[in-house]
Amino acid sequence: MKTPVLILAAAITLRSVATAIRLPLSTGQGSDLAQYMSRPDLRAPLLRLDTYEADAVTPGYWFISPFKHLVVGRMEDEYIPYQNGPQIYNHQGELVWSGSPMFEYRNVFDFRVGEVNGSQVLTAIVDSARLLESNYSKEQSGFIINEKYQVVQEITLSRTYNMHEFNSVGNNRILIATSGDADVDLTDMGMPNHTIRVKSGGFREWDITTGKNVFEWWINDHISVNDSIMKMPEELYRSWDSFHLNSITKDSHGDYLVSLRHTSTVYKVSGTDGSVIWRLGGKYSNFQQDFNFSGQHHARILTEDDTGMTITLFNNAGDDRGAQEATASASSMQVIRIYDHEEPRRAELLAQYVRPDGQLTDKRGSAQMLESGNAFICWSANGYISEHTPDGRVVLEASFLSDRFSTYRAYHFADWVGRPAEPPALMAYAHIGASPQTPPSTVLYVSWNGATEVASWTFYGASSIDESKDTFHKLGSVSKAGFESSMAVEGYWRHTYAEAYDAHGHLLGTSEVKVTILPEQAESQFERDDGESGMHYFTTSLSAAEGTLTLQASKPVAGFATLISLICVLYTAISLSLRVCGRCRLRFRHSHYCGRQYHEKTLSEDETHALYPYPDGPWSENEEGTRRADNDCSSKFR
Repeated sequence: MKTPVLILAAAITLRSVATAIRLPLSTGQGSDLAQYMSRPDLRAPLLRLDTYEADAVTPGYWFISPFKHLVVGRMEDEYIPYQNGPQIYNHQGELVWSGSPMFEYRNVFDFRVGEVNGSQVLTAIVDSARLLESNYSKEQSGFIINEKYQVVQEITLSRTYNMHEFNSVGNNRILIATSGDADVDLTDMGMPNHTIRVKSGGFREWDITTGKNVFEWWINDHISVNDSIMKMPEELYRSWDSFHLNSITKDSHGDYLVSLRHTSTVYKVSGTDGSVIWRLGGKYSNFQQDFNFSGQHHARILTEDDTGMTITLFNNAGDDRGAQEATASASSMQVIRIYDHEEPRRAELLAQYVRPDGQLTDKRGSAQMLESGNAFICWSANGYISEHTPDGRVVLEASFLSDRFSTYRAYHFADWVGRPAEPPALMAYAHIGASPQTPPSTVLYVSWNGATEVASWTFYGASSIDESKDTFHKLGSVSKAGFESSMAVEGYWRHTYAEAYDAHGHLLGTSEVKVTILPEQAESQFERDDGESGMHYFTTSLSAAEGTLTLQASKPVAGFATLISLICVLYTAISLSLRVCGRCRLRFRHSHYCGRQYHEKTLSEDETHALYPYPDGPWSENEEGTRRADNDCSSKFR
C-alpha cells in the first residue's frame, strides 16, 4: 500500500488562490466588518454592544453614518466593498439596512428620519464625490429617500453645503446649513481699515415642493467676530474659522435656534429679519445661569410654552483646536430650561447625562431625548453611543468594533418602516459529505436589505435542471435571525427561492429563483479498488430525477508533477499579493487583476496630476524622493 499523495488540479487551485487573495489577507483586514453570504457586497462595520438593563432599553432603530476620513481619497486596501455611508441598526446592534452601495462609497452625514408630504422619509447630506464614480451629482448634495430606499429628490445648492445640518422641520421645509467666506471689517476689533477673510456660513430654509429658497441667513450679517473665542490669525490673509455653525432648528413662532461652536453660544434668530433675539452662553449671554457649556453641538427644542422653552444640547465642554481650556472634566448632554418671557431672562439646568467613560468629546456629537424619556447620546469618535434613563442610569453602550470608524451624529427612531423595492437576496450552496456514503445537503442564506417587517422565511427547492418544468417543494421555514437568516436541508436542490412573511403570516416578498452553487471541487479519502489508498478529486454529475449529487473519482496524478504544480501556484500567489499595483488591486478586489508590478519613476507634479488628476496621490514618496506611481497599468510607465 502506497503513501497517500495530495492531488492538486492546477487550474482549479489557481482559481481558488485568486479567490482567497480577494479576501482579507489577515485577521486585521476586514475583521471589524460584517460579512453576509447572501450579500457579499455589503461590509457594514460591526458594533460592540454592552446592554446592562435590557428591559430599560428603548426598542427601535439607530441611524448611523460611519466614515473613516472626512475627505474620502482613494478606495482603501482594507477591504473595498461598501463600508462608508448610511447604515440602520436595530437596538440589538444588528444591521437592518446598508445604504452604502447607493452612494458609491461616499461619506454621508446627518442621516435620519424626516417627513415629506405626510410620509416618513430618510434625509441625508452626501459628501462630494471628488475621486469616485457616482450615479448622482458629484457635488455635496441633500437627498430625500422614500420607504422603498429610492432617491425621490436630490437638492444641490449654488453655495456649498455644510455637513452639519439637513433638518426636516415640517410643511415640506428643510433647514440646510451652508458654508461661505466673507471679508469682515475689523474696526470692532480695534483695527480700523483692516479686513480679514472669515469662514462665515449660515443656513437656508428650503421648500421641497417648489424648489425655492424661503429664508436665508448669513452669520457675518448679524453677528460680530467679537463673539468668537477663537484666536484671530496673526497673518490677516489667512481664513479665520471664527463662528463654525453646527446646528439649526425652528420653533413654533417661526424663529430659529442656531448653535455656533466657536462662540460657545446658542442664538435665537428672528425668522422675520434675521436679527439676534438672544444669546445663551458665550461672552455675551443674555441669561442668568448657574451652569456653562462650550464647543457645543446639536441644540434642539424639546418643549415650548408661554414662559419659554426647554432645549437639549450636546456639551463638548472643549474643542480640538485648543481655543480654550475644557469647561468640564467630561462631555455631556444637557437639558436646559429657558425663561425668555421674563426679565431678567434666566436659564436653568434641568438634567445632565455625563459621558459614561468620563472622557471629553473634542468634536462632533449629538443628543436626543426619546419618547420613552431616555436620552440617546452619540459621542462621535469610534461611533460611541450610550442610552440613559431619566434618572441617569446607563442601560446601554455601543461602539464600532474598531476605532478606524467614526460617525458625526447618531439618531434613534422607533417607528421607521422600510419596504425595499428590491427583492430579497438569496444564495444557496451545495455541501458534500466527507465520504460518498454521506448524503449531500443544501444550505440557504437569505436577507432583505432594509425590510423591517419580516418575521420569518420559507424556503422552496426543486431538483430539475430545466427550470421551466420545476416542481418546487417546501423545504422549511425559519424565524428571521438578524440581517441574514439561514437554513440547511438534506439533498441537493438545484433551484431555490425564499418567501418573506410578516408576524401575521402575510407574504411580503419573494426572492428570485437561484441556481445552487456547487463546490469547485470535492475531496474524499477512500480505499481504491486496486488496494491503493490516496486523496482523490471527484467530478460532479447531476441526477435530476433524484435530486442528488453523484461523485466520480478521478485517477491520481503523479506526486512529482503535483509538487511542481503546487510550487508554481504558491509562487504566483505570493507574487500577486505582494507586487500587484494599487490601481490593479482595486480592480483585483472586484475579480479582475493583471499581475503587473509596481511601476517606479521620478514624476514631476504635472506628470503626477496627469496620471491621477486629484490632489493627494495615489503615490508615495520614498527617502530618495522617488515617487512610486500606482498607475492604471497602461504602458506609460512600464
